[in-house]
Amino acid sequence: MSAKELLEIMSHGQFVSGVKLASQLGVSRTTIWKQFNELKEKGIEFEKVRGKGYRMLGGGSVLRGEWLKSALAMSEAGSQLQFEVVQSIDSTNSRLVDSSGSWDENKYYVLAAESQTKGRGRRGKQWFTPYGKNICFSLGFVFTGNIEKLEGLSVVVGVILADVLCEYGVNDVSLKWPNDVYVAGKKLGGILIELTGEFNSRCAVVIGVGLNVDVDGREGFTIDQLWTSLRLEGYAIDRTDLLLSFIQRLVDGVGKFLNSGSATYFNQWESYDYLRGKLVEVHGRNVIGVASGLKENGCLILKVNGCDYVLNSGEVSVRLSDG
Repeated sequence: MSAKELLEIMSHGQFVSGVKLASQLGVSRTTIWKQFNELKEKGIEFEKVRGKGYRMLGGGSVLRGEWLKSALAMSEAGSQLQFEVVQSIDSTNSRLVDSSGSWDENKYYVLAAESQTKGRGRRGKQWFTPYGKNICFSLGFVFTGNIEKLEGLSVVVGVILADVLCEYGVNDVSLKWPNDVYVAGKKLGGILIELTGEFNSRCAVVIGVGLNVDVDGREGFTIDQLWTSLRLEGYAIDRTDLLLSFIQRLVDGVGKFLNSGSATYFNQWESYDYLRGKLVEVHGRNVIGVASGLKENGCLILKVNGCDYVLNSGEVSVRLSDG
């Protein structure tokens, strides 16, 4: 019996008795108990209730990796996809960047993880990823051509994520420039895009996505900003189903973006724009202005003393006086 086999059985997040687990895996109850202890040492928490059995702490679930592989293989882009799920990793983005030198130009590479020990957000911040509670994955591909053609990619990715969440019934979804996903005015997730290689010939593009799904207030007490999760907002959405939808839509959307640009996505961004009309401050630049949408290359436009101030990168926050 492997840890993976045990975790796959526990993937629904409900209680399972030790007797049933032992029978299904063909081992003794003592072996099951020892395996749970080993998983606990790796930071994977379970709760045990007499008469009910075991379940992942807080009702979390594990990704149905084999089912995902099959579903993606049968999708329209199946032959172009290489997909893997790992239990724990330092960073899905870092791992894909490290392997990008051997990539095929006609494939998309997707790596998902149950947890990350060194997940990264913007400006070097760590992304909190407890085991079995969030979605964290990266999608990579090879781009050949002028790097300017990739301008606006973060807009495309953000709109796709927001659209999928809305299709799952999530309300009050918004996007905060440059790459944060908000629900009910609080951060739900983020996007990290990294480029490596020769920027005007062969370039590897890695899109990292982190999204809070089942994490609760107890687990996220160390997060130093206003945040939320789908669970905290009252949404019970299966992580595996949601991940499949994200991957399929991103592969399709990135392909369309590379062929025809991001114009249609900019129109959709306006409906999700969290900053538009708000007074915001640019960190480290002593600039305060009213957010007025995006330029076609994805830059943020601020109205400062009646003039347009264009920001191509950086961190902004809503002024407290503006709510």
